[in-house]
Order: sequence, then C-alpha cells, then structure tokens
Amino acid sequence: MTSPRIRVERLTNVQEIRSFRKHLQSLTKRLHDSPYDPSVWIRRSDVLLSMGYPELATGDAYKALILIRKSRNPRSGLAARVNHHLAIYQPSTAIRNEPQRCIAEENAMLALAQALLQANCLQESLDYALLAVTTYPKNRKLRSVLAIVQSAYDHDQIESEMDENLGVMNALEECEYRRSGHVLSQSYPWMKPDLFSRGADLNTSLQRQILRASWSQCRLEQSTIREGMPLEDRSEGLSEVFGVMAIEDIARKEMLLIDHTAACAVDDPMDRCSCCCGLLAASSVHAKCCSARYCSRFCADHALATYHLAVCGKDLSQFEKAYRKNLATPEKAADELLFLRVLAGAVQQSAAHPLCTPFVKQLTAMYDGNKHQPFDCKTNIIGTFKMLTCLGVDIFANHNFDTWVLQTLRARIGNNAREYSIDGHAHIAINPLYSFFNHSCEPNVKWEDDKSMHSSSIRMHTLRSVTKGEELFINYQEELSKKPYLERRKILRQWLGSDCQCRRCVDEEVADRLGQEIKFPSVLSRY
Repeated sequence: MTSPRIRVERLTNVQEIRSFRKHLQSLTKRLHDSPYDPSVWIRRSDVLLSMGYPELATGDAYKALILIRKSRNPRSGLAARVNHHLAIYQPSTAIRNEPQRCIAEENAMLALAQALLQANCLQESLDYALLAVTTYPKNRKLRSVLAIVQSAYDHDQIESEMDENLGVMNALEECEYRRSGHVLSQSYPWMKPDLFSRGADLNTSLQRQILRASWSQCRLEQSTIREGMPLEDRSEGLSEVFGVMAIEDIARKEMLLIDHTAACAVDDPMDRCSCCCGLLAASSVHAKCCSARYCSRFCADHALATYHLAVCGKDLSQFEKAYRKNLATPEKAADELLFLRVLAGAVQQSAAHPLCTPFVKQLTAMYDGNKHQPFDCKTNIIGTFKMLTCLGVDIFANHNFDTWVLQTLRARIGNNAREYSIDGHAHIAINPLYSFFNHSCEPNVKWEDDKSMHSSSIRMHTLRSVTKGEELFINYQEELSKKPYLERRKILRQWLGSDCQCRRCVDEEVADRLGQEIKFPSVLSRY
C-alpha cells in the first residue's frame, strides 16, 4: 500500500537499548556457533522486533521455520543438525518426537506473524496467522495475534476502498500492491565505519574509470552542492559527496561520456545480451562455459570479471521467467533480476563483505529519518533466500548475507537505480558513473538511453557550453522542471535526502521570500 499503517515504536530508554543490544550480540554469537538451531533464530527475532526492526525479525523467524520444516524430512542434509538442537536424536520415534518440533514451529509462526504485522504486511501477516491457528488451534497466543491482525487487516480493507490507485491496476498489480508493506529505511547501529566509506583505493579506481569513459574531459572531486544541508539530514555516505567536474572547456552538445554497466536487468531476459540486456545480433558471442550469449566481446569479458562465475551453470529460470509466466509485473521482475545480479557480483567477490565489493561500495543510501522502503516476505525474505541458495550460499551459516545486509543492499540499489522502458519492456540499471552526477533543476548535462541496441548503457552530452572547473549536473526528474520549487523539493527528497540546494531552487526560494517572481529559461526545452 502507499503509506505505512502500523507505527513501529522505537526504544528510547538508554538502559533498555543497551540491554537489548547486549542480548542481540550474545544471540548473534550463538548463531555463529550454532547456525542450525531454530530456537536461537526465534529468540533473536523477538529481540530484533523489540528493538524496532520488524524486517530483520521477519528474516530470522522465517529461517527458523525453514529449519523446523527441514527437520521433518530425513532426506534433507540439515535434518540431523536441526534435530540435534531440538533434542531429537532417534529418527525412528518420529511420532513421539513431533511435540518438540510443534512447540518450535508454533513459536516461529507466532514470531513471523507479529513481525509481518509490524512491517505493515497485513495480508501476509494474516495468511501466516491463519495458517498457525489452523495448525495449532489450542494456542491462545496465536489466536490472540490472529484477532489483532484480522482487525488491522479489516480496517485497512475499508480504507483501501477509497484508494484510487487500485482502480487502474490489473489483477497481478493489485496483488503485489496489497501484499507490499513498508519499513523504515535506515542504517543499522552495528554497521562498522568501513561499510560506509569508499576508501582511497576505490576512489583512485573510480577516477580512472571516469577519465577513460569521458576521454579525459571530466573527473571526480568533492562537491559543494549540499553545503546548505542541515546536519541532522546527513546520513550514509553524505560526509563525502562527490561530483563530476569539467577538466577543460566543453562546447554545447558535446558528447561527454558513455557509461556501460553489467548491473542491469530487463523483465524478460530471453534473447538478450546476458550482460547489458541489449538486443542480440546474428553475430552474438557465445560463452564457452554455458549457454550465456553476449552482444559483444566487451560484454562477455565484463560479465566474466564481475558476476558470471557465480551464476554459471546455475538454474535461475524461476527468476528469469517470472514475468513470462505471469508471476510478477514487468517492473517487479526487472527489480528482482537486478538484485540477483548484484548478489551474484557479491558472491563472486566472496573475499570481500557484500557491502564492500568495489561496485556496491560506491553506492550510498539516503536515510532522512522518515523515508520508508517497500517490504514483503515473499520478495525480501523468501525470494532473496531462494536466490542465495541457488548461488550456493548457506543462508544460515554465512552471516555476511544476514538480513540487515540484504536490506542495506536494497536501500543502496533503490537510491541509485534508474528505471526506464524501451520497446514495451521494463528495464532497470545502475550506471556507476551516472550515479556520481549530482542533481540540478537547471542542469548542464543531459543523459539518454541506448535506444539503438536497447542496452543498459547511457550517453551523456552537454546542454550548454561548460567552463573548466565547473561541476556537471543532470536532472534526476525532468518532468519536474515546470513545477514550483517547493513541489520539486518534496519529490526530490527521496533521492537527495534533504531539500534540493541547486542554484535554481535557492534563487526561487529567495525570490519567494522577497515576494518576487523569477523565471529560469529551460535548457532542456531548447535542446
């Protein structure tokens, strides 16, 4: 739905916060030692929910549920390990040992329904609560939670009758819309400083990339665009805001740079370049190791260097065919395929933490204290766990891919990805150099999609003459150009993390205070 419905209460008492953090650290350490103990996952889920992190509590509760269900399957490689923690040592006495599993399963279902309720996933919370009460009708706690969830769901259904968005959706779009909840987009207090900063080595690498892509016309430097930002609005990555500066005078309509990327996806990847998602020519390049095809040798080499080793030989058809099988909307299918591509890159570079790979480290998320991001169990938890399992990651023992890491990855992707449509297909991409161009409501640079090959590459050119040392700006939302500055700022805040401080917005704000009218000639309209 469009706005958060359940308000998550945050801990404010200092002693309580310290106590819960200590308990969280203790349980996390236990999970490192005993990753297949469902009871510890349930207990940590309860602690995370008490701390105000329902999205993380959902992940832990669902992991517990997976383990308990696998313990019933003697063919599962995890059964013996899980049964050991459930104090079930003799498979031959399955009927007698079932009560231990049932108690654990009741607790896991209870934790999951409560977490989803707090995550505003009312439909999913109701589904799991109904399943739990149907399975364990004598459990009073489950019946009590079901009553609370049912009441919240019924109230939401009444309110949704006035939702105009539902009237223009098809059945699949409405299903995704109703299932989606919202959680606060936030950095987690236990994140170490090295997970935020880019580091000198990465900055040097990025400098080489942008010099090469721009034919030495521009470089990265510290930007002053957000000097007017209130200190309380500064969050992840904002202590080092870079911008793209002109190294030399550049004429109007000059090609500035071409930005290629493998971090991209299209709703239906069949008969597309496996790297850039562009159209395949008759002379496409075939991978020697598998069935992957590429539009060029450049894309083949780029894929091999960034993500291909992690996906080679893996059956990822359930994600690649989601749109074709009408299991996801075009936009949702593309979004999840992009997330899969980023995860594959992190798995391939397993020596680094997923948030410290060269590609991910250059991305930042915006946390302004009030921004929420979509969340639902099917997508953020179940689907993501399936992706990791297909990529060979043990979701229980490999804590580098804990749910807080996955949520942070989604926040960074959401803040840097650009969505676009070509030839009726939904595309999404993160162009690494494009991400360093700051926004202005009166830009001096325009970017364009690759409409010839339908690839993820973008081309940038100047809208007017640019002088040496001048910062280069693009417009993140061109359709906002004709709107007043207050409306522009409100919409742009989700990307900027604060009010837009571009020259046009600042000048219009000053003029507004003085009761004057100011008009900016649109460079975009003249091009």
